[in-house]
Formats: sequence, C-alpha cells, structure tokens
Amino acid sequence: KLPKVVHPNCVDVNAFFRNPDWSKNDPPKKAVFVGSFERRIDQQLMVSTANLLPNWTFNLYGPHCHRVNMQAKNIKLLGHLPHYQVPDILSKFSVGLIPIRVDDPEMRFLESPLKFYEYLAAGIGIAATRAGKMEKTLGAWAKFGDSPEEFAKAIIDARAGLPHDTDKRRSFCERHSWDRLIDKFDAAISQMIRKNPLFD
Repeated sequence: KLPKVVHPNCVDVNAFFRNPDWSKNDPPKKAVFVGSFERRIDQQLMVSTANLLPNWTFNLYGPHCHRVNMQAKNIKLLGHLPHYQVPDILSKFSVGLIPIRVDDPEMRFLESPLKFYEYLAAGIGIAATRAGKMEKTLGAWAKFGDSPEEFAKAIIDARAGLPHDTDKRRSFCERHSWDRLIDKFDAAISQMIRKNPLFD
C-alpha cells in the first residue's frame, strides 16, 4: 500500500508574477474573484460586503456551476475567464477575494486554494474567510473575516497592506511553482520505482 502524499496548489511564476508599483500609485478600490461559482462560494457574504463598501467595485469572474444570485450596484458578474488572460486581469485590481463558506463541511480540510497563489503572484492583496485551515496556512499573506463587517475590513486592510515585500513574495511563489512541484513528483516516482521489485 502506497503512502498518501499531499501537495498544495502551485502557480506559474513566469506567467503570473507581477510587481505593481503600489508604493507610488494609490491602489484602486477594486476587488476581484476568479474561480467558479460553486456551492462553496458564500454569495450572501459577497452581497452584504459589497453593500458595506459602496465606493468599491467587485468584479467576479467564473462559470456558474451553481445558481448565482448576487445583486448589488457595485457587483459585476462576469463569465468564464480564459486562463491565459488571468494574470493581466488580476493586475488591474488591488484585492483578490476568497469567499468560501465557513460552514461547508467539504471545505474543512481546505488549506491553500489555487487562486491564493495566483493573487499573491499578481502582487495584489488577499481577503479570505476562515474556511478550513486557510487562516493558519495563508496567515502571513492574507486578511480574514467571516461576517460581512469582518470581510469588508479584511478587504480594506488587504489594500492598505500593499505593497507586499517583493523578495519574500517572489521567494514564496518560486517555492510553490508548478516546476518545483513537478520536480517533487518526479523524485517521488523515481524513488517508488527504485524500491519496487516489479521494476527490477
């Protein structure tokens, strides 16, 4: 019986890494979500938060895998975004959103969604709920809130915290690049082959 090995999501550093000059330019009051609208997305949290931040724009990209009903004057529901366009789209925003429902039992083991790495590599702030283990694993880079008031504050604080330390951010993203992950898989498979008598 083979042991279970779990690896986190990763990011294409070459495609996504950006260094927005937030130190000279005031980050826009624009938040973005890129993903898919599944049951795990807290739609009511997004609507209530948007209403608390009327001077912000919320652009939400993704296919509708579940019924979507998010009506607020400052929410723009946009469709699927081709992956090659994501890096440039993210660079136009100051905060990336991870509004996962904290009461979703399937998310209790969630640690680091793919969009976290892409938001970070794009150089934008991150606002997330405390679903699963995200606060523990993403705490150095993201701001957290579960209620509309907390989530709104997380968005404001994420914008205020820009720019991230570029060297630390690049180092983190490079450690979590797809190239590094492929190298780990290659090493693990090679080790299994060497230890398995079937391959002798």
